[in-house]
Amino acid sequence: MSEVNFTVETLDDLSEDICVGCTEDTSFGSGRFVNRIPADGVAYCYETEEEIEVDGYLCWECREMDCDFCNNKTLEPECINASGQLMCEDCNSMFIEHYKERGDIPELVS
Repeated sequence: MSEVNFTVETLDDLSEDICVGCTEDTSFGSGRFVNRIPADGVAYCYETEEEIEVDGYLCWECREMDCDFCNNKTLEPECINASGQLMCEDCNSMFIEHYKERGDIPELVS
C-alpha cells in the first residue's frame, strides 16, 4: 500500500464520490462536482483497522496549485519549467512577452 491520504471512522463514510484529498462529497449538487478529476488514494478505517484503497476524485480545491512566481492559485498550470516550478497562465503570458521583447523568442508569422 502507499501512503495513507485520510482516515474514516466507518466504511459507510466512504462514498463513490469522495474527494481523496479533503474527504468532501464531490457528487452532482455538492458544489465540488465541476472540475473534479478521478483519483485514487488510501484511507485508514478505524472500524476495520485497515488501510483501504479508495477510488474517488480530487475536487477543484484540492487540485489547485500555487504559481511559484505570483503565488496565485491555478487549476491548470501553463508551464512547469526545468526547475520544477509551476507557472499560471498569466505569468506564462508575461514571461513570453518579456522574452519576445528581448528577441529571445521569434514572432510567429501568420
